[in-house]
Amino acid sequence: MKIYCSNCGKLSEEGDVFCQNCGTPLLEDFTGEVTDKPDDVHSLSSEEEHDGDYYGENNDINEQPLPTVNNETYVSDRFSHVLCPYCQTVQSDMNKYCENCGREINPPFDATAQTASNHDIKETTTVTKASIPSESFNSVNHSMNTPQHMDESSSLWKYLLLAALSILLVGGGSYYYFYYMPNQEKVMQANKEKEEKKQQEKEDVKKQLLQTKKKDADKKEQKKENELIPFDDQVMRSVVDAQFRNQFNIGGSHAMYYHRLTNESGDKIDAASISANGNVPIRAASVIKIFILIAFYQQVDEGAINLEDTYQLRTADKVGGTGNIQNDPPGTTYTYNQLATEMITNSDNTTANIVIDRIGGLNAVNQVIAKLGYTQTKLNRKFLDTYALSAGIDNYVTSEELGDVLTKLYQRKLINEKVDQSVLDILGKQIDREKLLKNLPTNLVIYNKTGQFSDYGVMNDAAIIVTDKGSYVLVALSMDGRYGEKAPAIARFSQNVYQQFTN
Repeated sequence: MKIYCSNCGKLSEEGDVFCQNCGTPLLEDFTGEVTDKPDDVHSLSSEEEHDGDYYGENNDINEQPLPTVNNETYVSDRFSHVLCPYCQTVQSDMNKYCENCGREINPPFDATAQTASNHDIKETTTVTKASIPSESFNSVNHSMNTPQHMDESSSLWKYLLLAALSILLVGGGSYYYFYYMPNQEKVMQANKEKEEKKQQEKEDVKKQLLQTKKKDADKKEQKKENELIPFDDQVMRSVVDAQFRNQFNIGGSHAMYYHRLTNESGDKIDAASISANGNVPIRAASVIKIFILIAFYQQVDEGAINLEDTYQLRTADKVGGTGNIQNDPPGTTYTYNQLATEMITNSDNTTANIVIDRIGGLNAVNQVIAKLGYTQTKLNRKFLDTYALSAGIDNYVTSEELGDVLTKLYQRKLINEKVDQSVLDILGKQIDREKLLKNLPTNLVIYNKTGQFSDYGVMNDAAIIVTDKGSYVLVALSMDGRYGEKAPAIARFSQNVYQQFTN
């Protein structure tokens, strides 16, 4: 049966539940009769008037009472239908899922029970058993249910979204401030330290390369300096030999050594040496203190002796002969540097014995001498050891070994450059100038050590003499014979050699 829409007056098709024009539910009287056509509805054709009924003016859907049976709301049972338990949308009982919200309708239930408990639905629609188009259900769902539920759902989702965004912002900010930033600073600091370390390593490598290059250059320079230039010194050697024989015709045993070291330009030269009785052992007296000084500075270089360590003078240390320390009171304190210097500059016998003990004794000194390759030079007693002298024990040197040790010191080839220079520095402070240096100019650079012992007729001097024409080593040793004539003989010998050398 066709029905006119009470809202827009549109005649519906048979079986329609909702108006296809405006979506208003189409309700028929319980008896099935069509109400009068409302005045405000447009005129219909005779065919439309014959085929359908319409609602009267007072039959508004919101005012139509529901019929009751036995005091219960009656719902037409001409076909079965259900309401969605979630969104209350009328559904065909054939639907498994709600056409409005899409949720599963399980288990299905009829509209009679639902209508009795649902206060939101004010009207119950009577429908036919004919097939209900899905578009009709969607229309009524949209007009009756969608706005309210959509507003509530939209508000809920807005709150949830805002809450999620707030949590995300607070959590993200906390993570960034309390974890990311501190860790980032640590990472940046670690990277900075790593970069600085890498840069430092590069600088160290560069510095090491520069040091290596410098060492190589120094070695080449040192090698160049140590290269000896061949030099023919035969004439000078002949003069020295003749002068020695002329001046030392004074009885006793004598020995001499001469070796030219540099030329007029100061270049080290390879010139032959000359000696007389060069391998004959002569009583050493204090000239052997050169070897004691070398052994002392070797231990200083090795770290066994500290120059600033101190020693307190004892009464038992004092001996006679040369030197001033014997006149100091017991308990006087000296550094070992002072003791070694006094042993050479003033030829102090007391300090020489103290230094020998500090080195390790006579054997320790002799081991150094032997290690240097000298076999004739021997330190057999301490200074002023009269008991050893009475037993025929004395210290001995040769002119060749003394001359050789001075040559190597000057060329810095004896121990090492540092030790050799330290020894030369002290030899340059020696104050006895009464033998080889007696008749020489006072402005010359001299490194020497003297020795004398009148009881045995000993008069010795070994020197490196540096002039503007070059440098040379000269050694003169004498024992026995006429002691009073020895100092003048040595002085004349040295003077004649110097004059020939500088001419």
